[in-house]
Amino acid sequence: MITSNVIQRVFHLRMQPEGGSFTGFTLDINGRQYLCTAKHCLKGVEHPENLYAYHEEEWKVFGVKLVDWGSNDADICVLAPDIRLSPPLPLSVASTTTYGQEVYFLGFPYGMQFDTDINNGFPVPFVKRATLSAYSKFPNGQNILYLDGHNNLGFSGAPVVFVKKNNKESQFHVASIVSSYRPEPNKPNKMNAGIIVTQCISHAVDAIKRNSIGYELAKGSWPTS
Repeated sequence: MITSNVIQRVFHLRMQPEGGSFTGFTLDINGRQYLCTAKHCLKGVEHPENLYAYHEEEWKVFGVKLVDWGSNDADICVLAPDIRLSPPLPLSVASTTTYGQEVYFLGFPYGMQFDTDINNGFPVPFVKRATLSAYSKFPNGQNILYLDGHNNLGFSGAPVVFVKKNNKESQFHVASIVSSYRPEPNKPNKMNAGIIVTQCISHAVDAIKRNSIGYELAKGSWPTS
């Protein structure tokens, strides 16, 4: 069901060679490649210079530059990698989701992954299904998409993808980025209520428009080594 243009854009990431991991994904816009994730995954680092990606059974470092944080204080960070991370398989963004429709999100819960020979040495992410449950626009202009599903630690930064209704070609589009989940009120240990909080992808696109410094796709071939 999930196509290669989604799978091969999702990466298992860390800030350091040891420690907790999270999810990020690439977008190609106007001939440049960008790496998107959740802002909180960077743990307050204002100007990240390196990230680690799991590749060929080890954590490998690569350089990044901050493009910008998500607009309207959204929990989004957009980075420009210094290498080409993903192949030239198109994946567009769209915020024209349908209320109540099925969506998917892909990432690495609890650092879990599975390795195959279909992704040039990069691990294949877990995929989970959810329902677009509600929209919310805050006074500062931040757009939130709430999903009915179950988020897990490690999915932060994951892309939420969907197929437009009546789309004969069944192409996936990125709608939002996983940020967090709502805990059950008055429950110990912040129990997961099954409501996933995701940030609209438009906040990432706004960041890219403000500072279009992504990796120039014409410079590098894929696969990377």
